[in-house]
Amino acid sequence: KEKAQGLQDRDRAMFLLPDGSFNQVKEGREIATADAHEGCLIFKKHPITRKVNHVAIVTPGPFPGRFCVIEAKGKKYGVVKGPYYPGDWATARKIDALYQE
Repeated sequence: KEKAQGLQDRDRAMFLLPDGSFNQVKEGREIATADAHEGCLIFKKHPITRKVNHVAIVTPGPFPGRFCVIEAKGKKYGVVKGPYYPGDWATARKIDALYQE
């Protein structure tokens, strides 16, 4: 029962996230990109305006302690999964409602 409740809470939280990376970066709490882990949202900023313009989600990697990123890269590439390099991202957010304590 506890696991089922956690899944319901997680599903509810996903639907509560606003549309657009510029709005999503305001949700949850900020963490260092080096501390991002499975389920955290990570963001890139435009190099000139420094405004958030891209979001991805951290997913499990091929080895314990290693993570990947799933991101939409546009019509040419579609949705892709690749390695997570914290230095490539400007900020990270942890949405606590997605995690069962």
